[in-house]
Amino acid sequence: LADQKPLSLVSGQPIDLNAKLKDYNKTEFHHLMPRAYVKTLGDTRHAVNSLSNYAFLSRSENNHLGGVSPSKYKEKMAQANLDEILVRAVCPKSLFNDKFDQFLVDRALQLREKAAALIK
Repeated sequence: LADQKPLSLVSGQPIDLNAKLKDYNKTEFHHLMPRAYVKTLGDTRHAVNSLSNYAFLSRSENNHLGGVSPSKYKEKMAQANLDEILVRAVCPKSLFNDKFDQFLVDRALQLREKAAALIK
């Protein structure tokens, strides 16, 4: 994920990974499908803490977006370069369909493709 030069979901600006990856910020990986939202879905096939559900996101941005569904927090994201934000986060547009299990499958496939490209 770091290799993709991720952008802030809120501002669309590059994320300073030097700061994000320091020990004191090692918890600055947050859920794309918020835990609070996933709880409202009832049983799912996948765990909310799956690697496929994480992205680089500061605590303040995470709080700004809130624990609502992605289709609702999408309005708070940087709209001008939303597609580029998703590409750099290796995140499918299906995030905004609010279907947790399908999103995790879609993202896992994208992550696998990126990983395979890195080891060629």
